[in-house]
Amino acid sequence: MPELPEVYTMAEGLRTLIGKKISSVWADKPNILRVVKKSKGRKITGVERVGKNIILTLDNSFAMLLHPKMTGRFLLNQNDKYERIVFRFGGGDFLTFSDKRRFARVDFKMKDAMRSELSALGPDALSVPFNDFKNIILSKKARIKQTLLNQNSIAGIGNIYGDEILWKAKVHPERLANSLSELEIKKIFQSMGFILKKSIKLRGVSIQDYRDIFGRMGEYQNHRLVYGRGGKKCKRCGSSIQKIKLAQRSAHFCPKCQVL
Repeated sequence: MPELPEVYTMAEGLRTLIGKKISSVWADKPNILRVVKKSKGRKITGVERVGKNIILTLDNSFAMLLHPKMTGRFLLNQNDKYERIVFRFGGGDFLTFSDKRRFARVDFKMKDAMRSELSALGPDALSVPFNDFKNIILSKKARIKQTLLNQNSIAGIGNIYGDEILWKAKVHPERLANSLSELEIKKIFQSMGFILKKSIKLRGVSIQDYRDIFGRMGEYQNHRLVYGRGGKKCKRCGSSIQKIKLAQRSAHFCPKCQVL
C-alpha cells in the first residue's frame, strides 16, 4: 500500500504542479536532502506513473523518482507530523512528502537513466495486452497470488487488489500460475481491469495512511469484495471468508467460490 489506483490518483493530483519551479527544498535527513536538493531551481515538466513509482520529470533532462512504498503520501499546501520532504514553489505553494514508516525510495537521475532502471518492471497492469498477460502467467511456476504481486511480472498490483481480483475471477490464490486454463486467465485479466478502474474512479483505498494530495480519503475501502473481510460472509455465496498466510503476506478468499 499504496498500489496502482492510489499511485495513479497521486500522479493525477501532482500534475497540477506542472510548470511550477522548485524554489527551495527541505528534508529531515541529510542523505535524503543530498538527493532532493538537486531539484532546486528546476521546473516540473511532467508527472509519470510507472507501476507503483512516481517520476517527476524536470527541465534539463533530469527526473526525480518517489516510490511511496508502505506509507508514503503527498500533501499539497499541508504540513504533516510525518513529513520527510517539503518542496516550495514560487507564489507560496508547497508540496509535502510524508512517510510514517520511512520506507519510501527517493532518487534523482537523468530521465533516460531512470527509465532504463525501471525497464526491469513488468508491463503495467492497466495496459498489458491479454496475450502478453497470458504468456506471463503461463510462464510462472509460482502461485497466482504471488505472480500478480511480482512487480517484475506485472507492475502495479499489491496485496489488496491481488485478493480482490482473484475473488472476482473465482480463482484460489494458491493455484499455480502455470496450471490455469486460458478461460481462468481471461477471467483474471478482465477482473484486473474492472477492479483497478473501479478503484481509480473511487480514488483508491484509505484503510490507514493513504490520502490524495488534497488530503481526501479514497472510497474503495467501502466497496471491498474480500480483502480484510476474514470471517465475514462472502458477498457472492454467503460462506465465511478465510484468511491465510501466503509467502509472508495475507491472502483472503472464499473456500466455496475459489476452489483450490
